[in-house]
Amino acid sequence: MSSCTQAVEYLMPCQSFLMGIGEITPTCCQGAQALAKATVSPADRKSVCQCLKQIALSINVNVDKAKKLPELCNIKVPVPLQPDVNCDTLNRGPGA
Repeated sequence: MSSCTQAVEYLMPCQSFLMGIGEITPTCCQGAQALAKATVSPADRKSVCQCLKQIALSINVNVDKAKKLPELCNIKVPVPLQPDVNCDTLNRGPGA
């Protein structure tokens, strides 16, 4: 993952859903899936987590909607889309 901007671009189609004012779309799921595939290393996970945490706070993400995104898109997201996540714990990787 090269930048925070890139991570945000992947999830841009999900903005209205994550804010609780729209429905989930195929484009949103495609972006979330692309982000999941691009976020592979522990450093990537931590970097993307910190980025998304700031974005979640700035656009007032609906936490309940954010928690449903992986299930609705049928993907495993390596980074929680929540403003209260501890990004330091993501260095360990999944299942650690």
